[in-house]
Amino acid sequence: MSTQDDSGIPFEISNEQQNFRLLELPPSLLALIASKDPPNLWLKSAESPSANVDSKQPSPSVVLCTDDHTYQLRQVQSSNSVFILKPSESSRGDSSINSPSLSAIAQCTATLELIPSETAASSAMVSQILKKSLPSYKGTDTDMGLGTNTTFSREYKDKNALLQDTPISPEEFDKTWKQLCAFEVLGRAWLPAPSALAMVWKSILSAAIARGVNLEKRFELKSLAEMVGDDGFPWALFMAVVMRLVSDTDYLKNEYVSLSRDKTVQWVGIVCLQRAGESEQANTEGIPQSDFLAQWYDLLPEGWRKHASMDLLKAKYSHLDPSQEKTVFGENIFDPTSLETSPSANTSGKANRNWHEKFKLGRKS
Repeated sequence: MSTQDDSGIPFEISNEQQNFRLLELPPSLLALIASKDPPNLWLKSAESPSANVDSKQPSPSVVLCTDDHTYQLRQVQSSNSVFILKPSESSRGDSSINSPSLSAIAQCTATLELIPSETAASSAMVSQILKKSLPSYKGTDTDMGLGTNTTFSREYKDKNALLQDTPISPEEFDKTWKQLCAFEVLGRAWLPAPSALAMVWKSILSAAIARGVNLEKRFELKSLAEMVGDDGFPWALFMAVVMRLVSDTDYLKNEYVSLSRDKTVQWVGIVCLQRAGESEQANTEGIPQSDFLAQWYDLLPEGWRKHASMDLLKAKYSHLDPSQEKTVFGENIFDPTSLETSPSANTSGKANRNWHEKFKLGRKS
């Protein structure tokens, strides 16, 4: 009677070991890669640890990005013996006939895990990088290098170069870029200061009044862009502000656009706070609430003024002296992750306090 050889498949360890890293994919990412239309993937690294928004947490050295998501890479050690095997052939004993076998060409003592980055943390990180990397546009007197004899003391980058140096996906980067109203002129990226944002928005309002354009309804961009340009503001900045405030369902078709009332009212209030915070006098003495609200109202279309309320800004300040209702405003007032939506204004809130109640605009200690 014949017997069946059940000694198993021969196993050997190759003398020449290769370097491999095992990458554990989240189910959602695995499904995308295995789909008929797999996404683009990038491995990106932070330019320096200082780019991290929280110095107490180490900056991720490498991230994996799809078009719209960012995953941090984390190395996890394993106590198990994990081998990478390759089919081979080997002979048994004195037999000259080779039989199938397995050869271990590498041993992995650690695996790489992909951890989805939190949206708020990613936006804050990109915001800080842009604020550190981009020159500030402070208004029409800013030297933007449009002349041939201008010399710059720092290296200027365009949007694409900044994206390449920022460990985040393109879509997440674009979202924060849009929230901060960053813009490009002649291949140089700029970040507008709060005072510049207030000035260009005021120019838009003035142009709308002069041309009889109702900003509360759908309007033609061309009717305002020329007049804002005549005031000396870059067309790219005008578009950055407009696109920051457009309705979520508006896609700029046929050169017409409509602004979101809720976005515009809250954004103008934030810009007013930031602009006031640039003043040394406001930082030390504060300004009356009535003065602040008057500035806010003046920068809104008339029909939207009733929706301006301190309730929209309550996450942006804290009381230093509750008995006198003085308020200090934080260094990072303009948090792009908190300005996506805004509740309906409640004009019976803080906005109706006495005129002598002051708001001190400064920095948290």
